[in-house]
Amino acid sequence: MEMTDVKFSTTNLGSSSALMPKDGISISALIDGEPFGRFQKRVIALCFLLMTLDTFDLSLIAFAAPGIAGALHVPIAKFGPVFAIGLVGNLVGAMGFGSAADRFGRRYPVIVGVAVFGLFTLLLPVAHTMAALLAIRFLGGLGLGGVLPNCIATSSEFSPARIRPGVVTAAACGLPLGSMLAGWIGFLMIPSFGWKSIFYVGGFIPLVLLPFLLFYLPESISFLALKRNNSPELARILGKIAPKKVSAEINRFTIAEAPASGSPVKALFTDGRMPSTVLIWILFLVGELLTFLLLNWLPALLQQSGIPLKRAIIIASVFSLGGIAGGFVLGIGSKRRDPRLLMGLGFVAAAIWIAALGLSIGHVAFVVLAVFLTGFFVTGSKVVMWAVSAAAYRTAMRSTGVGWASAFGRVGSILGPLTGGFLLGTGATVSVLFYFTALPAVVGAVGSFLLARKPQESLVIASMKTD
Repeated sequence: MEMTDVKFSTTNLGSSSALMPKDGISISALIDGEPFGRFQKRVIALCFLLMTLDTFDLSLIAFAAPGIAGALHVPIAKFGPVFAIGLVGNLVGAMGFGSAADRFGRRYPVIVGVAVFGLFTLLLPVAHTMAALLAIRFLGGLGLGGVLPNCIATSSEFSPARIRPGVVTAAACGLPLGSMLAGWIGFLMIPSFGWKSIFYVGGFIPLVLLPFLLFYLPESISFLALKRNNSPELARILGKIAPKKVSAEINRFTIAEAPASGSPVKALFTDGRMPSTVLIWILFLVGELLTFLLLNWLPALLQQSGIPLKRAIIIASVFSLGGIAGGFVLGIGSKRRDPRLLMGLGFVAAAIWIAALGLSIGHVAFVVLAVFLTGFFVTGSKVVMWAVSAAAYRTAMRSTGVGWASAFGRVGSILGPLTGGFLLGTGATVSVLFYFTALPAVVGAVGSFLLARKPQESLVIASMKTD
């Protein structure tokens, strides 16, 4: 059963005694009553950087594939499994690391995940057979799967409720940024230094980052409160957030929930959570399907519509640029509006602008605008989705909930390119292909509005809006 937290006003937070007469310091009151300080900003910046590296490393293979195919003497048409296997590893890693984090803490799964994907990205250029390439891609994907869910959960837990949606969505903006940077790095480095060079960059940066994570990435304060309530580590972390309110003699802290019993995976479907969990999984699948369908096939579709390939590639990169802008704008908007409704409206707008791409064939300026706004609303809605998923579950199951939702989204990322290939194989016109591509966005809108009708846990959506 959920515990009910005491409501503290900011005027009562002037001393530790006001926070803790006898039962301990209320962690939620402490974080919500303090300014968003430098320590928390550093934690969020690390999460932003890690999420940027996540999609950066995941996207490199697309730009190196022609060079790898030539080196291995394998037709590029047979590279479908190479693209997919990294996403399969990511799916498995998201489920495994997410559940491990809810049992053992979030800090070390992130650090281990970074070490794994950095190492195997660095090793990828030494793969001399398809079997070795597939194995390295899968193992690197495992590490990537362990990073993203825990970074989302950490960003949520270190943010005051009044700005939590904006903070989480700002951190998640690292995802479209990573894809865009991968394209730029590939464009700049491959012609001069060869395809191997981008994997050396993609593997070296995470490994260099490891010492900083060991020193500066803290454990989840909510996890510590549930598992090791009187630990000096918890007092030390809270002391950095509120040094004037947490003294050395205070070693008892309270949180607005009780520790979960049993499997955190099972808990996703108990106590009335099943409808919300299923809807969140559907939304992740739709969001990733749309993203990877458009990222993989937009250049080909634009070229097929009569735009030269080089120009089509440049126009397609506007999709990621729009995604970064959409993530920030919708993230700010979710501070004052229910993010579930905002996400639904974003999917509606995405469907409109994807369909508009079908109407704009032959008008390059309008195509550029439509691609930008498609990225704005597709990626913006997906970024808000991360904040919603982090808020939908209490601490004891948060990494599991986000991790399994992320894993279900990876199913969509695998289906996206396959769906694009199927649609192209039907022989339909480019305009009709864009009309069909808009349908998943409609499903996302319906799912978002249905989710907005579901009650949430006490830690979440209701507390995400500013007072």
